[in-house]
Amino acid sequence: MVQATRVSKLLRSGVSTRGALALARAARAQALVKGRSFCLPEDLQAMFVPVLTHRVSLAGSGEMAGNRRQEAEAVIRDIVSTIEPPV
Repeated sequence: MVQATRVSKLLRSGVSTRGALALARAARAQALVKGRSFCLPEDLQAMFVPVLTHRVSLAGSGEMAGNRRQEAEAVIRDIVSTIEPPV
């Protein structure tokens, strides 16, 4: 999923390695809150938008404020919806 942000034509810069690590930590925390000692793909999908939206830059944009943040959220949601979780 992180790699998809890096190759998206809608984003100037995708998620960095630090962003991917933050996603992994948040997904593990999500699993713990749900009473599991392991992560599922659904945990990663659930945390993708809240953790990573502020870590990307839209193509052709300057600062991300107001509508730009909503546009970034839409792009991130689209990316996560197109990737099939592993079985």
